[in-house]
Amino acid sequence: SWLMPYVPSDLAGYVFRFQYGNSVDWGAAAPLHEGVLTESPYDLVTRPGGVVTIMGKAVDTTGNLSKNAAVVVMNLGDPPIANVLEQWDFGALGWPGSPVDQSGWTLEGGLPTANALDSFYGSDDQSFYRADAESFYKDETYAELVYVTDAISVVSALAGSIMTLAAEYEGIDLRIDYRLAGPGPFYGDDGQPFYGMDDEPFYGPAGPWQPWPGQIVAARDAYQFRVRLGAGAQQGVLQSLVMTIDAPDMEEEIADLPVSAAGTVIPYTKQFTAIKTVQVTLQANGSGAVTTETDKTLSLAPKVRAFNSAHTAVSGATVDITLKGY
Repeated sequence: SWLMPYVPSDLAGYVFRFQYGNSVDWGAAAPLHEGVLTESPYDLVTRPGGVVTIMGKAVDTTGNLSKNAAVVVMNLGDPPIANVLEQWDFGALGWPGSPVDQSGWTLEGGLPTANALDSFYGSDDQSFYRADAESFYKDETYAELVYVTDAISVVSALAGSIMTLAAEYEGIDLRIDYRLAGPGPFYGDDGQPFYGMDDEPFYGPAGPWQPWPGQIVAARDAYQFRVRLGAGAQQGVLQSLVMTIDAPDMEEEIADLPVSAAGTVIPYTKQFTAIKTVQVTLQANGSGAVTTETDKTLSLAPKVRAFNSAHTAVSGATVDITLKGY
């Protein structure tokens, strides 16, 4: 949320970006939303993780931005992950990637580490002028580190699954981009030939690079990531990079379910892939039942039974049930 003591007549709204770490370089920051925000407060739909710098500027009706940004530095913690469907630890996989796409680093101690380089200019997306407290001349001793992963095919994305990417690093100006690297739609638009021209590939090229917003809704496609650490006096080291597909939580409640002595399979209507917990509440009843037990031998067909004080299964009890899973 924010306040503006004076609202000019040509104010169009506000724009927010973020940087990993504590960099306030607006030009190298990734957008947190599309378009222009017009109202405060603003709720982050998706968010990055870890220590980030969030920057906001006002924009007028002709597209001019504020000279200075309002800045908040905070630790947003790890992204909330409950149900891991797929996970790729690029470091554990040996940092796979095409040599053509990499630049500025070599493996040292098993980690991509920026090469020594003495240059007055930083990388293209770093501001030429630094913050007021920093000197104009910089000891640029290490190159920009650019690591590009292989394309990773996501095959287990359920509807609403969230993709997160966790990076640990040393250095400055961390920037993460991603793109869809799959073949794209197999069929073209109506009226288009099934096969392209002779000089066109059968499958389309990978999509354009986009700033990584912190998390996205995953699709069954191939994804590629590009991680950059800025040139500077501090050597960039990519220590860890882990991509996770997290399935959304699913919950269903079943009320007034009668239980037989042999046990009753719990009926449910939602399309669970996995049922993680079953919570059973025994209602007041005349069956003598005082406790219940759940059998999850068949994970997608859990069964509930009711027992009396002698631990004998009885019929006639009624229960309320809550299923949780994904």
